[in-house]
Amino acid sequence: ALGVQVHVFYTMFGVGLLIAHAPTLLHGIKLVGAAYLVWIGWKTLSAKPLPSGETAGNSVDAPTLSTFAALRMGFLTNALNPKTTLFVVSTYTQVVHASTPLLAQFGYGLFMSAAHAMWFALVAAAFASGALRRSLLARQRIVD
Repeated sequence: ALGVQVHVFYTMFGVGLLIAHAPTLLHGIKLVGAAYLVWIGWKTLSAKPLPSGETAGNSVDAPTLSTFAALRMGFLTNALNPKTTLFVVSTYTQVVHASTPLLAQFGYGLFMSAAHAMWFALVAAAFASGALRRSLLARQRIVD
């Protein structure tokens, strides 16, 4: 949700207009975002699977992220995600115009972040539930 704010802020302050009229800049943003997503994919596919019967919550050897590391990873994933860039710019520019009051623009941006926060919290809660988590970990290589 914090990563969405990056897109909201540059869209609010006119960079969305610049991106619309500067395809080279948009292409650069896409390349940086795509490179980050490829890096995340590589880290996922090259990670060692957990030993059979263990879950990330009860293994001494299982890597755990600090709260800050998890926040940083989530932020960078969304802030550099080219799909999020396009989604926010296209959605936000549908409801915000030059005559839209600044307070309303901030309200739309906060709503977008809040909606993302609720969605990501729901997804995290669902995938962290015991039965689903055990099932996914049992099929970790296929899921990855």
